[in-house]
Amino acid sequence: MADFDEFRIRDTRRFIENLEDTLAYTPAGQPVPGLDAVEGADASGTVYCLVRLDGRPVRITITDGWWEAVGPHAIAGAVLQAYRFAQQKTVFARMVLRRHGRTPEAPPVLEPEVPAGSDDLDTLRRRIDRAGADLADAMRLFDVVNDPEPRQVTGPRGLFALTVRGTVVESARVNGFGLRPEDATDLADDAREALLAVRPSYAHHAEA
Repeated sequence: MADFDEFRIRDTRRFIENLEDTLAYTPAGQPVPGLDAVEGADASGTVYCLVRLDGRPVRITITDGWWEAVGPHAIAGAVLQAYRFAQQKTVFARMVLRRHGRTPEAPPVLEPEVPAGSDDLDTLRRRIDRAGADLADAMRLFDVVNDPEPRQVTGPRGLFALTVRGTVVESARVNGFGLRPEDATDLADDAREALLAVRPSYAHHAEA
């Protein structure tokens, strides 16, 4: 574990230095390259996780040889380790951006416009309905975040499961029944879907 800690320090330092160099050549107001897929790995180098700057997982890769290197009994922990490492790097990235006077991009807040035409009443009603749906989603999210009881979140394939309290992932496990070495891709995709399901979604509804 000490070796992995040293690796994380070196890798994070290199990541920050590269980001500093990139910022020096990226004009203000332009997207900063490399922040749409921040990589983290586990201690064995078997699992790689790419996350966005907001921490949402983009892709999880379980490499060939994982069965011998990690095995089905420890692969869930390896996935979490890679995911958490990638998230830690995004925290440092946001700190660097703020130090340079840049803020991470946030989704635009769309101000509703009152339709002017007489035949736009249905459009206005749809917008009101969407606002009500957004409020209901926000209330459900509040309940989830503040629920002290642990809950289980499982990927759609039933291969990867998380124990979550609020939005904090406490542990992970893999359904090893019938699992084979060649199931790495399905297992990785299931883990990504489970991790995505844990994170709150602030996506706006599409305009009608």
